[in-house]
Amino acid sequence: MIKRALLCRKKPTHEAAVRRLDPAFASKEDFMLGVRFRRLICGILAAPLLLATACHTHGEPATAPTSYEPPQGDNSLHWWGLESIKYDALPTKAFLPKMPWPGDYWATARGGIGHRWQHSNASMDYKDHLYPLLTPGEIAALSPAVIDKLSPAEKYDLWLGRTDLGSVASATGYQRDFMLASARYNRETFNRDEIPGWTGICNGWSLAAMFEPYPKKAVKVKSPAGVEVTFYPGDIQALVSQVYFDYQPTINVARLGALCDEPVPARNANGRIISPVCRDVNPMSFHVALGKYLAVGRPFVFDVEPRAETWNQPVYGYELEFKNKRKLTSDYAHAAPGTVSLVDVQAKLHYIVEAAPTTFGLSEQQIKGKVKSVTYSYTLELDNAEKIVGGEWAKQSSIPDFLWRPDELPTDALLKAVRADYPLSYTRIKELVTASAGSN
Repeated sequence: MIKRALLCRKKPTHEAAVRRLDPAFASKEDFMLGVRFRRLICGILAAPLLLATACHTHGEPATAPTSYEPPQGDNSLHWWGLESIKYDALPTKAFLPKMPWPGDYWATARGGIGHRWQHSNASMDYKDHLYPLLTPGEIAALSPAVIDKLSPAEKYDLWLGRTDLGSVASATGYQRDFMLASARYNRETFNRDEIPGWTGICNGWSLAAMFEPYPKKAVKVKSPAGVEVTFYPGDIQALVSQVYFDYQPTINVARLGALCDEPVPARNANGRIISPVCRDVNPMSFHVALGKYLAVGRPFVFDVEPRAETWNQPVYGYELEFKNKRKLTSDYAHAAPGTVSLVDVQAKLHYIVEAAPTTFGLSEQQIKGKVKSVTYSYTLELDNAEKIVGGEWAKQSSIPDFLWRPDELPTDALLKAVRADYPLSYTRIKELVTASAGSN
């Protein structure tokens, strides 16, 4: 399992980054390496994996152990550069100053951002999206009406004056190649000629939604030949989500929790899952992260709960309720060393869900309709100063699978580190985002 954490892991070499992301992998093993890396820090990933990508099989949530064991590995506070705080040192309610915007996850089975989304082809059979790639002659003869309904990748290539759309140095060829590599992997590994419909780039969308303004207006540009190309909000959201997806192998990320590859994780004599990557997020680390990130306007992405599919969602805010603060008693037998009191917490986390691409920006009311929430219940263990020293999830509570955020944002240099002929430019796409977002 490839792991990364802020200040805790080396960045990959350029060659390693290329090998992890190049859609034209020389072998199934190389392709899977790229898939496993993306899946680790993304949710709806854009490739197949053990059962696909943004998603894979998890074990059941951990039950409370009968004796204390400290958070380890991906659950440790130091993975986010955090230290313990007083349990009530954070506001009971906090929301980001900028609401992340809803967007699509651009399913790999539909060709990713090579999907001609205005054609109303909702099939999740990748073979239904293997449209013939445009030839140079056909590109020269395109009518405005046809250009208008091309995929985001095709429009981007036309804008830059590209005519060889079968090359992986084009956005269109890059997307087509990755879709075919995904299908090939599933045939060779699972003997199924399909790409699971939930695989895509939700982790890229989640980051773009948090860090970029909301593209809500159509933007008209001209190619080097003077051909007008209209990028709709859905097109621009696709492009910026893709670069946020693709640059991730070149950076470190701060992460709590991790994806587990064990369908039924082994447990020790105390009932705690043995593998650190299968323990999900420790409640002490989760609570501190709320105070040190969301409460001060620093966004992060999370996977709502352990389940067969992994979906990354951008978090918008939280609400806390503290209950039943009490002294430690003998019936709570698994407290951390130094625990003198306990407090129960209900944390409601608000997050943004996906939305289909559109030719227009959603209204404020429509965007608010994409805010969902989940409530987590846990007990915090406190020392004499009421600082948190441990915690356990309530037995019936959902458990967030992992939280993560990048340590830097995309640049063209980082994208070129992915592969020298990477077909998208963050600088050019940022021009579209800025023009589409406008001033209001």
